[in-house]
Amino acid sequence: MLATGIYDIPRKLGVDGEEQSFVTHRPIPRFPLNGSLEASGSEYVLVVVGAGLSAASAIMAALRSVSAEFAIKIVHVFRSDAEHTTLYRMFGGKTEAEIDENDMYADETRLAYWMQTGMYSTPQECGAGEQINYSYEALPNSSLASISNSGQVVIDTVSSTGTRRRVLQSSHVAILIGSSPDLTFLPPDILAKLPTPSDAYEKANRPIRTDGQRNSHPVYVPVDPFTMQVLDSRTLLTDDADKGLDNLQFASPGGHSSE
Repeated sequence: MLATGIYDIPRKLGVDGEEQSFVTHRPIPRFPLNGSLEASGSEYVLVVVGAGLSAASAIMAALRSVSAEFAIKIVHVFRSDAEHTTLYRMFGGKTEAEIDENDMYADETRLAYWMQTGMYSTPQECGAGEQINYSYEALPNSSLASISNSGQVVIDTVSSTGTRRRVLQSSHVAILIGSSPDLTFLPPDILAKLPTPSDAYEKANRPIRTDGQRNSHPVYVPVDPFTMQVLDSRTLLTDDADKGLDNLQFASPGGHSSE
């Protein structure tokens, strides 16, 4: 069984300045991050690009880092309207009042609500009369156009009236738009049969599951949707030429197909 994961090679936007030291393409465990630029005034400005689970995790990690000494502003950039994002499809549809704080996905549900409403800010009491502050702003139908070495980011937002360009100063930029596995350890003849990461990522190229629906995630190594057996698995690897690899499978969180 191969379980290499899909976080080896992050997807990139291909915009100017994407390789700056204050730009990350990996999930963020804590804030402030090493390599961050000085905060704008007293506020740390985080720009997050993407609307999947990794982007949500980065935003929630940032909010957990807020204290009386560390205020943060989060600018959330994603290409479509909120209702068509992965995060909203999974957790959206509830109002703030309907969110169950005991639900293990309460944070994701709240973020989906913020994405739809557009903006949220709050000062909260933090013992001894101190306040903690953070703000969140959603920029749907938007894309990151460039990043300067001083931390200025250019964001284009498309609407029915045209494209609005906005420039803001950031402390850190997190580009979390997906990733693909590094399969270069496979033999060249097998690699030649696999789809390219960009082709696998396209929804129209994803295989049909056993329930008749197209797979919701990219499939980088094609499998039989009923047996989960890797196609051409007998040539993939084997430790016994007589048995072959009839039992080699790729496990999937969705239970339908390989990733």
